[in-house]
Amino acid sequence: GNPNNAVSKMTLEVRFPEVLAAKGWNLAFQGIGANAFELRPGRQKEVGLLLEPGDDFSANEIEASADKDIVVFALADDNLVGGMTYRLDPTMHSTRDEEVLESTARTKELLRSLKLSPEKVKQVKVRRVTFDVEFDA
Repeated sequence: GNPNNAVSKMTLEVRFPEVLAAKGWNLAFQGIGANAFELRPGRQKEVGLLLEPGDDFSANEIEASADKDIVVFALADDNLVGGMTYRLDPTMHSTRDEEVLESTARTKELLRSLKLSPEKVKQVKVRRVTFDVEFDA
């Protein structure tokens, strides 16, 4: 958000570990067009992150790297006001694609059990799950 008392130029910057930067990896921001936008005082804006893969890398390359962090910096009028750090874990074995496929398969199974057609399900994003369960007394 914009902590300033005036409209500010908000800028998002990314720093990749050298091993990923050298292999052409990139992070795009969804919902802002470019890496900068104007924001009124006290306002916030939701921005999506889209990781754009470059060449493959190995767990050994990450393990050997001194820098294992993808860092996103948020600036308001060139002053640092926030950010996020994403640590690369060379021991992680599951990929996002595998998780999406597993989630999609489970959702199709759930839809079938509810007698709904799962054939056109392309991808599943779980945001909130609500169950109302009634039991006999």
